[in-house]
Amino acid sequence: MKLKKLVIIIMFLFIISCSNEKLNNEDKIKLSKENYYNPYEDIFCSDISVKRDIFLDYNNHLNKNRIINNIQNESLNEILSLELGLSNLFKNVSDYQIIVQNQKRDKDFIQETISFQHSIVGNFTAIILKPYSKNNATIIGLHGHGDNASVFKEKYMGSSLAKQGYIVAMPNFRQMNIDDSELYTTIKVYENGCTLLGFRIFESLIVIDYLKNLNFRNIGLLSHSGGSSTANLLLYLTSDIDSFVSDHKSTYNDLHPYENEDEELSVGCETIPKIYKYHKLINDFNNTNTPYLKLPYGFKDDHNEIIDFFKKTLLEN
Repeated sequence: MKLKKLVIIIMFLFIISCSNEKLNNEDKIKLSKENYYNPYEDIFCSDISVKRDIFLDYNNHLNKNRIINNIQNESLNEILSLELGLSNLFKNVSDYQIIVQNQKRDKDFIQETISFQHSIVGNFTAIILKPYSKNNATIIGLHGHGDNASVFKEKYMGSSLAKQGYIVAMPNFRQMNIDDSELYTTIKVYENGCTLLGFRIFESLIVIDYLKNLNFRNIGLLSHSGGSSTANLLLYLTSDIDSFVSDHKSTYNDLHPYENEDEELSVGCETIPKIYKYHKLINDFNNTNTPYLKLPYGFKDDHNEIIDFFKKTLLEN
């Protein structure tokens, strides 16, 4: 497949510091913002199509005989930190400022849209629901591909949990649409020693840090689809999650048809070959000390079960 347009977002250029490789300025071609969906201010193009092969090297990375079924959680934490490109970022989690972009009052809660302005990962937003009658527990909701925090609020229990008294925080993940923009960003970030999914995890850690600074404790994690692929890794990278609900597991070697289903499969944020061999360990939540609830994909008919689970694990313990 010949890629006609390769897109990369300027905010990801910070990851040059993660690698000795430097991008050539002459390779950068500024494109019109209207060409692609993108939540960033600038888009760049560079002919890096051949680099996609680093994800498709199944002989080296996806050999099923190398799947690892037993390892200490401490070691898994270190491995994931390294392979997701997070090892040098953890110390910078608190290096952000916040701006309240919008605030409106609902019948049961106050809804705030907050912009997190971080020195490394740039700007991203989150919706925070603050009920008038709080129950002293917090839920972080992670949306899937093609969705956003507003969709999660309405379709995946964000509002429902706020009405139950939970603080609910839902970050808006960037470049999460299974399109060319996600593809090109995934490749460019990987080239520079980091991963796009690692960024999603890091943004989630920033939200957790913000909540803890406001003394919002007893934190539960509710995730859908691609948000679950993020959440399932997040469990091993922080001790701040007290309860966990997921509806999806990833092997982290996912390949997708992008935009034209007849075209060759390509990569996205969940394509991380170096952690493929650990996917069975990652997806066995018995390896964590965190209470968890595994639900069918979409969990549309399981609202009462989720409410009861969070009540038991966050409020009664």
